[in-house]
Amino acid sequence: MGQWGRIALGVVLAVVMALGMCPAQVRAEEVVEVASGGEGQAMQSQDTLENDDVQLEPQYADVVEVTITEIEPPHEHEPQCYGDLVVALKLLNTTIYPKRTVTLKLVNDTTVTQDYYASHYFSLQQANTTIDLNGCTANMTDHELKVANRYTGPTLTITDTAGGGVLDACYILVDASPIDSIDPNPANLVMRGGTINGCVKLAASDDSRRAECLMTDGTITNKNGAMKNGVGVDVGGSSHASTFAMTGGSVTGCVGGGVTVGANGTLKVSGAPVVTGNTKDGQACNVYLPTGKAIEVAGELADGARIGVTTQAIPAADSSVAITRGFGANNSGVDPARFFVSDDPRYYVALGDDEAVLKPHTHAWQWEASGSVLTATCVNKHCTAEGGNRQTLTLVAKDKTYDGKPASATTQASAGWEATGAAAGDVAYYAGGKQLAAAPKDAGAYEARVMVSAEGTPYELVAPFSIKKAPLTVAARDNAVVFGQAPAGAGVTYSGFAAGEGKQVLSGTLAYDFGGCQAGSPVGTYPITPSGLRASNYDIVYKAGTLTVCVPDACAVTAIAHVQRKGTLEPSTGVGEVVGTTGNSLRLESLRLSLFGQQLPGGIEYRAHVQRIGWQGWVADGALAGTQGKSRRVEAFQMRLTGRMAECYDVYYRVHAQRYGWMAWAKNGESAGTQGRSLRVEAVQVVVVRKGSPALGTTYHGVVQTYTKPFVKR
Repeated sequence: MGQWGRIALGVVLAVVMALGMCPAQVRAEEVVEVASGGEGQAMQSQDTLENDDVQLEPQYADVVEVTITEIEPPHEHEPQCYGDLVVALKLLNTTIYPKRTVTLKLVNDTTVTQDYYASHYFSLQQANTTIDLNGCTANMTDHELKVANRYTGPTLTITDTAGGGVLDACYILVDASPIDSIDPNPANLVMRGGTINGCVKLAASDDSRRAECLMTDGTITNKNGAMKNGVGVDVGGSSHASTFAMTGGSVTGCVGGGVTVGANGTLKVSGAPVVTGNTKDGQACNVYLPTGKAIEVAGELADGARIGVTTQAIPAADSSVAITRGFGANNSGVDPARFFVSDDPRYYVALGDDEAVLKPHTHAWQWEASGSVLTATCVNKHCTAEGGNRQTLTLVAKDKTYDGKPASATTQASAGWEATGAAAGDVAYYAGGKQLAAAPKDAGAYEARVMVSAEGTPYELVAPFSIKKAPLTVAARDNAVVFGQAPAGAGVTYSGFAAGEGKQVLSGTLAYDFGGCQAGSPVGTYPITPSGLRASNYDIVYKAGTLTVCVPDACAVTAIAHVQRKGTLEPSTGVGEVVGTTGNSLRLESLRLSLFGQQLPGGIEYRAHVQRIGWQGWVADGALAGTQGKSRRVEAFQMRLTGRMAECYDVYYRVHAQRYGWMAWAKNGESAGTQGRSLRVEAVQVVVVRKGSPALGTTYHGVVQTYTKPFVKR
C-alpha cells in the first residue's frame, strides 16, 4: 500500500472509531493525523476498510490533527460526511455520538464554506473539545459553535500553541438548557490563547444549568462588528446565572460593547485582565453594568490589569455608584484607579467603603495663552479628562516651500480637550499686520491667527510661518557656431515650476554670457551662462551650457597639375575636384596644392614618388611636387595637413592609376598609387573634411572607385 493509501486508511480508521462504527478499541492519547490535498479534496486513494459488513470510502477532511483520548461503545447511527474543518466538529461532537475528549490541532489555514444547517451552527454537546489554532486562521464565515449541556457538561477550550492563530467570524454560544434530563455540570468555554474575532454569549435557561467561561489568555474582539451586534462577551443575558471569569487576556475592539453583564450574569476578575478599546454607538463601552450589578474581584489584581466601566446608574454629587464587590478584601490599600477607569469622562474611579466606585467630577479650568498654545489646567482632583488634567489647543502653521497652493493652518487639540468646552473659530491669515482675504500661496512671511472662546473669555493664538521661494533651474541649451561667427545662445530649459506654471510667471530679459568668446575666437568650447530673469516665487539657479566654435565641414583645395603633352593645366579649386586627365593615357608629371579659404592656421604638405627618382622630399602650400620638362611620370602621392588644420581636419586623396583606374582613398600621409610597377598616375582627387565626418564613399562627385586598395607595391 502506498503512502497516500496508508494515510487514507488512517483517516477512515479515525473517523470510524470516533463514530463508534467499529468495535476496535482506541488507546488513550492515540494521535491520528488527518491530512488532505486541500480543502474539499478527496484523498488520492481507492483503499477502503471493511469491518462487520460496513464499508467506508476515504473521508474528506481538512488539515487537522485529531487526538482521541476516550471512546465508549459504538453508536447505531450512521455518520454524515463533510469536507471541511467541521468533519471533526460534526462527527465527533454531535448529540448522536458517545461522550469523548477530543483535541483538534490545525496545521493549516481553513475556511468553513458549506451551509450544513440553516442555523449555521455546530453543537458540541457531549465532548470535551480543545481547538488548538496553532498559529493558523480558521474562518468560520459567521458559523456558530454551540457548547450545550443537553446530556452532559462539555468544555470547549481555545488555545494557540504557535501564536498568531485566529478563530475568525465565529459566534460561540455557551448554552445551558435542559432537554430530557438534569445535568448539574455547566457548559464551559475556556480561552487560553489565540484570537476570537467574533462574539461569545453565555446563557442558561433554568437554575439547574450554568454557562461559564474562563479566560486566562488570548483576545476576544470583533473587528467588523457585524456579528450579533458586535458584543464581545454577553454574560447572563438570559433568565438564569452565567459567569465570565478573567485572570488574563483581553477583550478589545468590539463595537457593541466589550463585556455586557446582564441581570443574571457575573463578571469575575483577578490577575491582569484587560477590557479596553471597546465602543458602543461610537462611545467608549468596555464593561457594562446594569443597576445593582458590580464586578466581582475574586483575587488580587496585578500590574497590567485595566478595565473600563460603564454603569446604568448615574453617579451624582451626593452619591457614588459601586462597580466592584470584594476589591478591598483582595487588594487592601490599593487605589482602584490603578486597575479601573470610567468610560464616561464625567466620572472617576475612587475607593469608597472598601470598594471601587464611580464619582462625578467637576472641572475647574485655569487658562493660559502663550503664542500658538492655549493651555487649560483642571485644578480639581481626580480629573477624568482623557490624558489628564492638563489639556492644550495648538495652532499649527508649518513653513512650506512655494508650490502654487494656499497655505493651511489647523488647530490640534489634546485627547481630552473636548472636556474643557472651549471652541475655536476660523483661522485667519495676516501679512505685515494686515488680514488677508484668503490663505496665502505666494512666497513671504505670514501669521495665522485664531480666536478661542473659553468660558466666555476670548483668547487669540498666533502662529508665524513662511512660504519660501521654490528653486527654479534655468539651464542653457548647448549650441555651436562656425569659426568667425558671433557667439549665440540656443535658448534655455526650465526645471522646478509648480503645477500649471511656466515661463510666463518670469520677468526680465534673458541674456547670455559666453565666457569671453566673440567672433573670431579660436576653435574650441566656451560656457554659455544665462541670466537676467526674475521671479517673486522662485529662487533662480542658472546652469551653463556649452558653446562650441567649430570649423566648416570641408575646406577647398586649389590644385595645379602638369600633364604629358598638355603642359600646366588651369588651376582647379573646390572640394573633391579631379586634377589631371582620364581616358587619354597621359601621365601626370607634377602637382601643386594649397588650401583655399581656410579659417585655421596650418597648411597642406605633399610629396610624389617619381619615375627613376623615387620618393621626393615633402613640399607645402603651392610648391612643386614631381618634375617638369623631364618626361617622368608620377607613380604615387602622400599628403598631410599641418598646424591647427591637422587638429581639426582630415585630408583624403586617391589617384587614377594606369591599369587600375580609380583606386581607394588614402588618408593623412598614407600612400596612394603604385610603387615598383612602372605605372603612371593620370589624375588625382583631393578632399579636406572636418574630423569626425563620415568616411568618404567609393563614389564621390561622380567619380567611381574601380580598385579596392589605395596603394600597390611590388
